[in-house]
Amino acid sequence: MNELVKVENLVKWFPLRRGLFSSLFRREELFVRAVDGISFNIKEGEIFGLAGESGCGKTTTARLVLRLIEPTSGKIYFKDIDILSIDKKEMRRLRKEMQIIFQDPYESLNPRMFICDIIKEPLKLQKIGDNEEEMLEMVYEMLEKVGLTPPEEFLYRYPHELSGGQRQRVAIARALILRPKLVVADEPVSMLDVSIRAGILDLMLDLKEELNLSYLYITHDLATAKYVCDRLAIMYLGKIVEQGDTLKIVDEPMHPYAKALIDAIPVPNPRVKIRKIPVKGEVPTPIHIPPGCRFHPRCPYAKDICKKEEPPLVKVDKNRYVMCHLYS
Repeated sequence: MNELVKVENLVKWFPLRRGLFSSLFRREELFVRAVDGISFNIKEGEIFGLAGESGCGKTTTARLVLRLIEPTSGKIYFKDIDILSIDKKEMRRLRKEMQIIFQDPYESLNPRMFICDIIKEPLKLQKIGDNEEEMLEMVYEMLEKVGLTPPEEFLYRYPHELSGGQRQRVAIARALILRPKLVVADEPVSMLDVSIRAGILDLMLDLKEELNLSYLYITHDLATAKYVCDRLAIMYLGKIVEQGDTLKIVDEPMHPYAKALIDAIPVPNPRVKIRKIPVKGEVPTPIHIPPGCRFHPRCPYAKDICKKEEPPLVKVDKNRYVMCHLYS
Protein backbone atom coordinates (compact mmCIF):
# COMPACT_ATOMS: atom_id res chain seq x y z
CA MET A 1 0.00 0.00 0.00
CA ASN A 2 1.13 3.55 -0.72
CA GLU A 3 1.92 5.92 2.11
CA LEU A 4 -0.76 8.55 2.69
CA VAL A 5 0.47 10.34 5.84
CA LYS A 6 3.98 10.57 7.24
CA VAL A 7 4.78 12.21 10.57
CA GLU A 8 8.42 12.86 11.52
CA ASN A 9 9.61 13.86 15.01
CA LEU A 10 6.44 15.80 15.79
CA VAL A 11 6.61 18.08 18.84
CA LYS A 12 4.00 20.29 20.49
CA TRP A 13 4.83 22.19 23.67
CA PHE A 14 2.24 24.56 25.15
CA PRO A 15 3.73 27.44 27.15
CA LEU A 16 2.36 27.51 30.70
CA ARG A 17 0.53 30.71 31.48
CA ARG A 18 1.79 32.41 34.58
CA GLY A 19 0.25 34.99 36.86
CA LEU A 20 1.81 38.36 37.71
CA PHE A 21 3.61 37.25 40.89
CA SER A 22 4.81 33.90 39.54
CA SER A 23 6.24 35.64 36.46
CA LEU A 24 8.15 38.05 38.69
CA PHE A 25 9.73 35.41 40.91
CA ARG A 26 10.13 32.48 38.47
CA ARG A 27 12.71 32.93 35.75
CA GLU A 28 12.32 29.51 34.14
CA GLU A 29 9.67 29.29 31.42
CA LEU A 30 7.56 26.17 31.77
CA PHE A 31 5.87 24.14 29.04
CA VAL A 32 3.22 21.41 28.85
CA ARG A 33 4.98 18.82 26.67
CA ALA A 34 1.84 17.35 25.11
CA VAL A 35 3.55 15.69 22.13
CA ASP A 36 7.28 15.20 22.45
CA GLY A 37 8.89 13.78 19.33
CA ILE A 38 6.79 11.07 17.70
CA SER A 39 6.97 9.50 14.24
CA PHE A 40 4.53 7.24 12.39
CA ASN A 41 2.92 6.74 8.99
CA ILE A 42 -0.53 5.84 7.70
CA LYS A 43 -0.96 3.87 4.49
CA GLU A 44 -3.79 4.18 1.99
CA GLY A 45 -6.80 2.11 3.02
CA GLU A 46 -5.37 1.49 6.50
CA ILE A 47 -6.77 2.09 9.98
CA PHE A 48 -3.94 3.28 12.22
CA GLY A 49 -4.77 3.41 15.92
CA LEU A 50 -3.35 5.71 18.58
CA ALA A 51 -4.12 4.50 22.11
CA GLY A 52 -3.27 5.51 25.66
CA GLU A 53 -4.58 7.03 28.87
CA SER A 54 -6.28 10.42 28.99
CA GLY A 55 -3.72 13.21 28.77
CA CYS A 56 -1.09 11.22 26.86
CA GLY A 57 -1.27 13.47 23.77
CA LYS A 58 -3.58 11.50 21.44
CA THR A 59 -6.04 14.27 20.62
CA THR A 60 -3.27 16.86 20.31
CA THR A 61 -1.59 14.56 17.77
CA ALA A 62 -4.86 14.29 15.82
CA ARG A 63 -5.24 18.07 15.65
CA LEU A 64 -1.61 18.48 14.63
CA VAL A 65 -1.97 15.98 11.77
CA LEU A 66 -4.88 18.04 10.40
CA ARG A 67 -3.02 21.28 11.16
CA LEU A 68 -5.87 22.52 13.34
CA ILE A 69 -3.07 23.62 15.65
CA GLU A 70 0.51 24.43 14.71
CA PRO A 71 3.35 22.18 15.95
CA THR A 72 6.40 23.39 17.83
CA SER A 73 8.58 21.40 15.44
CA GLY A 74 8.54 18.36 13.18
CA LYS A 75 7.26 17.41 9.74
CA ILE A 76 3.83 16.29 8.51
CA TYR A 77 3.41 14.99 4.95
CA PHE A 78 0.08 14.25 3.29
CA LYS A 79 0.47 12.54 -0.10
CA ASP A 80 4.08 13.83 -0.20
CA ILE A 81 2.91 17.41 0.45
CA ASP A 82 4.58 19.12 3.42
CA ILE A 83 1.41 20.61 4.91
CA LEU A 84 3.38 22.81 7.31
CA SER A 85 5.00 24.68 4.42
CA ILE A 86 1.86 25.62 2.48
CA ASP A 87 -0.21 28.76 3.06
CA LYS A 88 -3.75 28.91 4.47
CA LYS A 89 -5.38 29.11 1.03
CA GLU A 90 -3.67 25.92 -0.16
CA MET A 91 -4.39 24.25 3.19
CA ARG A 92 -8.07 25.06 2.87
CA ARG A 93 -8.21 23.35 -0.54
CA LEU A 94 -6.43 20.34 0.94
CA ARG A 95 -8.85 20.06 3.86
CA LYS A 96 -11.52 18.44 1.68
CA GLU A 97 -9.24 15.38 1.67
CA MET A 98 -8.64 15.46 5.45
CA GLN A 99 -11.64 15.44 7.77
CA ILE A 100 -12.33 14.73 11.45
CA ILE A 101 -15.06 13.04 13.49
CA PHE A 102 -15.07 14.64 16.93
CA GLN A 103 -15.54 12.75 20.17
CA ASP A 104 -18.70 14.40 21.48
CA PRO A 105 -21.67 14.58 19.08
CA TYR A 106 -23.51 16.71 21.64
CA GLU A 107 -20.99 19.55 21.23
CA SER A 108 -19.68 19.12 17.68
CA LEU A 109 -23.03 19.88 16.01
CA ASN A 110 -24.48 23.39 15.91
CA PRO A 111 -27.76 23.20 17.90
CA ARG A 112 -29.29 26.05 15.86
CA MET A 113 -28.85 24.43 12.45
CA PHE A 114 -31.00 21.87 10.67
CA ILE A 115 -29.34 18.51 9.97
CA CYS A 116 -29.38 19.19 6.22
CA ASP A 117 -27.55 22.51 6.74
CA ILE A 118 -24.95 20.89 9.01
CA ILE A 119 -24.09 18.28 6.39
CA LYS A 120 -24.34 20.77 3.53
CA GLU A 121 -21.99 23.32 5.13
CA PRO A 122 -18.69 21.66 3.97
CA LEU A 123 -20.01 21.64 0.39
CA LYS A 124 -20.65 25.37 0.57
CA LEU A 125 -17.23 26.10 2.07
CA GLN A 126 -15.45 24.08 -0.62
CA LYS A 127 -17.83 25.37 -3.35
CA ILE A 128 -18.91 21.88 -4.43
CA GLY A 129 -22.24 21.60 -6.26
CA ASP A 130 -23.74 23.93 -8.85
CA ASN A 131 -26.94 24.68 -6.97
CA GLU A 132 -28.99 23.91 -3.84
CA GLU A 133 -30.76 20.96 -5.49
CA GLU A 134 -27.49 19.24 -6.36
CA MET A 135 -26.14 19.76 -2.84
CA LEU A 136 -29.37 18.45 -1.34
CA GLU A 137 -29.06 15.30 -3.46
CA MET A 138 -25.57 14.75 -2.02
CA VAL A 139 -26.98 15.20 1.49
CA TYR A 140 -29.76 12.66 0.76
CA GLU A 141 -27.20 10.15 -0.50
CA MET A 142 -24.92 10.59 2.51
CA LEU A 143 -27.78 10.27 5.02
CA GLU A 144 -28.67 6.94 3.41
CA LYS A 145 -25.04 5.79 3.57
CA VAL A 146 -24.84 6.46 7.32
CA GLY A 147 -28.14 4.68 8.00
CA LEU A 148 -30.41 7.67 8.67
CA THR A 149 -33.36 6.56 6.56
CA PRO A 150 -35.66 7.72 5.20
CA PRO A 151 -33.55 10.89 4.76
CA GLU A 152 -36.54 13.25 4.53
CA GLU A 153 -37.38 12.47 8.18
CA PHE A 154 -34.02 13.88 9.34
CA LEU A 155 -33.35 16.81 6.98
CA TYR A 156 -35.21 19.45 8.97
CA ARG A 157 -34.65 18.24 12.49
CA TYR A 158 -32.36 19.89 15.02
CA PRO A 159 -29.56 17.92 16.74
CA HIS A 160 -31.41 17.89 20.09
CA GLU A 161 -34.21 15.91 18.42
CA LEU A 162 -31.87 12.99 17.70
CA SER A 163 -30.37 10.28 19.90
CA GLY A 164 -26.64 10.15 20.62
CA GLY A 165 -26.04 7.46 18.02
CA GLN A 166 -28.02 9.37 15.39
CA ARG A 167 -26.03 12.54 16.14
CA GLN A 168 -22.76 10.71 15.64
CA ARG A 169 -24.05 9.38 12.33
CA VAL A 170 -24.72 12.99 11.32
CA ALA A 171 -21.15 13.88 12.35
CA ILE A 172 -19.85 11.01 10.22
CA ALA A 173 -21.99 12.17 7.27
CA ARG A 174 -20.60 15.71 7.60
CA ALA A 175 -17.02 14.38 7.61
CA LEU A 176 -17.56 12.14 4.57
CA ILE A 177 -19.67 14.44 2.39
CA LEU A 178 -16.48 15.77 0.75
CA ARG A 179 -15.23 12.23 -0.01
CA PRO A 180 -11.94 12.67 1.91
CA LYS A 181 -8.95 10.33 1.76
CA LEU A 182 -8.08 10.61 5.47
CA VAL A 183 -10.54 10.66 8.36
CA VAL A 184 -9.35 11.33 11.91
CA ALA A 185 -11.75 9.63 14.32
CA ASP A 186 -11.17 11.11 17.78
CA GLU A 187 -12.70 8.54 20.14
CA PRO A 188 -15.87 8.43 18.01
CA VAL A 189 -17.78 5.98 20.24
CA SER A 190 -16.59 6.88 23.76
CA MET A 191 -19.59 9.18 24.40
CA LEU A 192 -22.14 6.64 23.17
CA ASP A 193 -24.03 3.88 24.94
CA VAL A 194 -22.31 0.50 24.84
CA SER A 195 -25.31 -1.00 23.05
CA ILE A 196 -24.84 1.20 19.96
CA ARG A 197 -21.03 1.38 19.78
CA ALA A 198 -20.71 -1.75 17.65
CA GLY A 199 -23.20 -0.36 15.13
CA ILE A 200 -21.20 2.86 14.69
CA LEU A 201 -17.90 0.95 14.35
CA ASP A 202 -19.41 -1.41 11.78
CA LEU A 203 -20.72 1.61 9.87
CA MET A 204 -17.24 3.17 9.84
CA LEU A 205 -15.71 -0.08 8.59
CA ASP A 206 -18.33 -0.44 5.82
CA LEU A 207 -17.78 3.15 4.70
CA LYS A 208 -14.02 2.61 4.71
CA GLU A 209 -14.40 -0.17 2.15
CA GLU A 210 -17.04 1.62 0.10
CA LEU A 211 -15.27 5.00 -0.08
CA ASN A 212 -11.65 3.76 0.14
CA LEU A 213 -10.89 5.68 3.33
CA SER A 214 -7.91 5.72 5.66
CA TYR A 215 -8.49 6.33 9.38
CA LEU A 216 -6.41 7.70 12.20
CA TYR A 217 -8.37 6.13 15.05
CA ILE A 218 -7.85 7.74 18.46
CA THR A 219 -8.96 5.68 21.47
CA HIS A 220 -8.27 4.73 25.06
CA ASP A 221 -10.21 1.47 24.63
CA LEU A 222 -7.95 -1.29 23.36
CA ALA A 223 -10.91 -3.63 22.91
CA THR A 224 -12.33 -1.41 20.14
CA ALA A 225 -8.81 -0.82 18.77
CA LYS A 226 -8.39 -4.57 18.34
CA TYR A 227 -11.71 -4.69 16.51
CA VAL A 228 -11.02 -1.95 13.96
CA CYS A 229 -7.29 -1.15 13.68
CA ASP A 230 -4.72 -2.67 11.34
CA ARG A 231 -1.74 -1.16 13.16
CA LEU A 232 -1.53 0.39 16.61
CA ALA A 233 0.71 2.81 18.48
CA ILE A 234 0.66 3.09 22.28
CA MET A 235 1.30 6.60 23.65
CA TYR A 236 2.50 7.52 27.12
CA LEU A 237 3.20 11.07 28.26
CA GLY A 238 3.72 12.44 24.75
CA LYS A 239 5.81 9.53 23.41
CA ILE A 240 5.01 6.43 21.36
CA VAL A 241 6.30 3.54 23.50
CA GLU A 242 5.18 0.62 21.30
CA GLN A 243 4.05 0.35 17.69
CA GLY A 244 3.16 -2.56 15.43
CA ASP A 245 0.40 -4.82 14.16
CA THR A 246 -2.66 -4.48 16.37
CA LEU A 247 -3.23 -8.18 17.03
CA LYS A 248 0.39 -8.73 18.02
CA ILE A 249 0.38 -5.82 20.45
CA VAL A 250 -2.95 -6.75 22.05
CA ASP A 251 -2.18 -10.48 22.24
CA GLU A 252 1.53 -10.19 23.12
CA PRO A 253 2.36 -6.70 24.45
CA MET A 254 6.06 -6.03 25.06
CA HIS A 255 6.30 -2.64 26.77
CA PRO A 256 5.30 -2.75 30.49
CA TYR A 257 2.83 0.10 29.97
CA ALA A 258 1.20 -1.71 27.04
CA LYS A 259 0.94 -4.83 29.20
CA ALA A 260 -0.78 -2.81 31.93
CA LEU A 261 -3.28 -1.39 29.43
CA ILE A 262 -4.09 -4.86 28.10
CA ASP A 263 -4.55 -6.18 31.64
CA ALA A 264 -7.10 -3.44 32.29
CA ILE A 265 -9.44 -4.83 29.61
CA PRO A 266 -12.26 -6.65 31.45
CA VAL A 267 -12.69 -10.34 30.66
CA PRO A 268 -16.35 -11.53 30.66
CA ASN A 269 -15.56 -14.73 32.54
CA PRO A 270 -15.32 -14.68 36.38
CA ARG A 271 -13.45 -18.00 36.40
CA VAL A 272 -10.51 -16.69 34.41
CA LYS A 273 -7.66 -15.55 36.64
CA ILE A 274 -5.73 -12.63 35.24
CA ARG A 275 -2.17 -11.77 36.20
CA LYS A 276 -2.03 -8.00 36.36
CA ILE A 277 1.10 -5.86 36.10
CA PRO A 278 1.42 -3.95 39.41
CA VAL A 279 1.58 -0.40 38.01
CA LYS A 280 1.98 2.09 40.85
CA GLY A 281 1.17 5.75 41.25
CA GLU A 282 -0.36 8.25 38.86
CA VAL A 283 0.72 9.59 35.48
CA PRO A 284 3.38 12.30 36.05
CA THR A 285 2.62 15.83 34.96
CA PRO A 286 3.68 16.67 31.39
CA ILE A 287 5.20 19.90 32.78
CA HIS A 288 7.86 18.08 34.80
CA ILE A 289 8.77 14.96 32.80
CA PRO A 290 10.68 12.32 34.80
CA PRO A 291 14.32 11.89 33.73
CA GLY A 292 15.26 8.77 31.78
CA CYS A 293 12.35 6.54 30.82
CA ARG A 294 9.07 8.37 31.37
CA PHE A 295 7.41 5.25 32.69
CA HIS A 296 10.11 4.28 35.21
CA PRO A 297 8.38 5.79 38.32
CA ARG A 298 5.46 3.39 37.75
CA CYS A 299 7.25 0.46 36.13
CA PRO A 300 7.75 -2.78 38.13
CA TYR A 301 10.77 -3.68 35.97
CA ALA A 302 12.63 -0.36 36.31
CA LYS A 303 16.44 -0.53 36.62
CA ASP A 304 19.03 2.13 37.37
CA ILE A 305 19.56 2.86 33.68
CA CYS A 306 15.83 3.57 33.31
CA LYS A 307 16.15 6.47 35.76
CA LYS A 308 19.03 8.07 33.85
CA GLU A 309 18.70 7.37 30.11
CA GLU A 310 15.65 7.60 27.87
CA PRO A 311 15.42 4.38 25.82
CA PRO A 312 15.33 4.64 22.02
CA LEU A 313 12.42 3.32 19.97
CA VAL A 314 14.04 0.15 18.62
CA LYS A 315 12.85 -2.33 16.01
CA VAL A 316 12.38 -5.73 17.66
CA ASP A 317 10.50 -7.52 14.89
CA LYS A 318 8.96 -6.90 11.49
CA ASN A 319 6.85 -3.71 11.82
CA ARG A 320 7.28 -3.86 15.62
CA TYR A 321 8.94 -1.08 17.63
CA VAL A 322 9.34 -0.75 21.41
CA MET A 323 10.80 2.03 23.57
CA CYS A 324 12.14 0.09 26.57
CA HIS A 325 15.60 -0.75 27.97
CA LEU A 326 14.45 -4.38 28.34
CA TYR A 327 14.79 -4.67 24.56
CA SER A 328 17.42 -2.08 23.63
